Amino acid sequence: MDMVDIKEVLPHRAPFIWVDQILDYQYLDYADGYYQVKDDEFWIPGHFPGNPVFPGVLMLECMAQVGGFVFTDIAMEKQFAFLSKVDDLKYYRKVTVGDKIDIHAEFVSKFDKYAEVAVTSKVNGKKVAFGRITYTFMNSL
Repeated sequence: MDMVDIKEVLPHRAPFIWVDQILDYQYLDYADGYYQVKDDEFWIPGHFPGNPVFPGVLMLECMAQVGGFVFTDIAMEKQFAFLSKVDDLKYYRKVTVGDKIDIHAEFVSKFDKYAEVAVTSKVNGKKVAFGRITYTFMNSL
């Protein structure tokens, strides 16, 4: 596996990169990465005061960004994968400041200009979220 810089694959930029590192990936097979929840993130004061819980929509974005690395070869050809559908999304336990979210995305199928991955997120080996994400591929942002 050749490591690719996150910014070479994802069109996102700060403050909207929700993956710290891609540990491993195989085109049209799987991707593994993680995100470390930091203590200075913008959502902490309001979600929830005195009891910060990592927002589910940001968890989904972490999962979608790591899932995008399943399609690294397509991204390097300057096609963009847009999140177009989410199925079976479930959250199992809360995630908070200091947690390291390990994310595994696995290729499910590709059809026409769409592709689906199944993504599981864990903290300390315990499942915190699961969902099936469908991406639409386009030639421009």
